[in-house]
Amino acid sequence: MGSKSLVALVASVSVVAELLVGATGCGSAPASTTTSASAAEQWASGTCSALAAWKQQANEAVSSIKSNRTREGAAQAADEVRAATASLSATLASLGKPGTDSGGEARSTLQSLQTQLHDGVAKVEEAATGISGVAGSAEAISTISTSLVTMRDQVESAGKQLRELPRGELQQAFADAPSCVDLPTTTSSGA
Repeated sequence: MGSKSLVALVASVSVVAELLVGATGCGSAPASTTTSASAAEQWASGTCSALAAWKQQANEAVSSIKSNRTREGAAQAADEVRAATASLSATLASLGKPGTDSGGEARSTLQSLQTQLHDGVAKVEEAATGISGVAGSAEAISTISTSLVTMRDQVESAGKQLRELPRGELQQAFADAPSCVDLPTTTSSGA
């Protein structure tokens, strides 16, 4: 896990951020309320599915570091969380901004989450690449585990914020989308 991986991650997150910002300025008003509600529910469902998939992959990273407390285990956890974050970013970029009244607030929540996750990935990668000796290994594994739990909490918090958007069709879409039902309350094994 060298500087090339970190540079590639930073570049991919930057591209995704630009795509997210670019996607928010496009689009037209929905043709009808039914179409808009369907689009809102599809957006909510896609968003919740992406967040749930990220959490599952983060849980796998936590398991990796718990079961293999070595440089290799740390590298595997860092790879897993980097891949999960890149996948989440790509999915969110492909969904764009929902064409609803609270779409801007939803977009802002997701952009904040992506910044938090990017920072978390950087911490995990820094800790994984800085392992030396037994004491350094223990410290790095602690940093990685703590970062992964923090990132998982941030995803859950973003999911909760999305479910609590102001009254309107996007709030209803989050309430109706099956993939959103457990998002803010899903728990997993801790690190």
